[in-house]
Amino acid sequence: MKNTLKFSTFFVFFVLSMFSCDLALNSDEPNADYQVKGVITDSVSGNVLTGIRVILECPEQAGNCDTIFTDSKGKYDFSFNSYPFDVPVFKLKIDDVDGVENNGIYTSRVLEVQITSADWVDEGDDFNYYGKAVKTVDLKLTTLVR
Repeated sequence: MKNTLKFSTFFVFFVLSMFSCDLALNSDEPNADYQVKGVITDSVSGNVLTGIRVILECPEQAGNCDTIFTDSKGKYDFSFNSYPFDVPVFKLKIDDVDGVENNGIYTSRVLEVQITSADWVDEGDDFNYYGKAVKTVDLKLTTLVR
């Protein structure tokens, strides 16, 4: 009886592991890699702005796709895999949420970022991978208060 139970347990785990591997490796969903990146600076001094919140909204989602903050060099970088849209358009929302930490309070910005044919750096394959697009969007923010 114990041997039958051990064999049954092993067999169930073996069969389940086969299906989970198949599902992960044989996905038929079309996909593409996207990278939206840039540097945010002060429009007057040219100094990089750290701690600026950057929100990326994706077309397939009503809400946010991701939120990050600029690093010590004023850089932000979103890299993700998503459905290959006919005309990929993403929305960037930029906010200064740290008060006067950057020697001022900066205006918020919202802009649309469209991926064009010039942004595709990898053509993908003949199957479901459509390639990789890289878009650089550098921004200069103006101050509300210094």
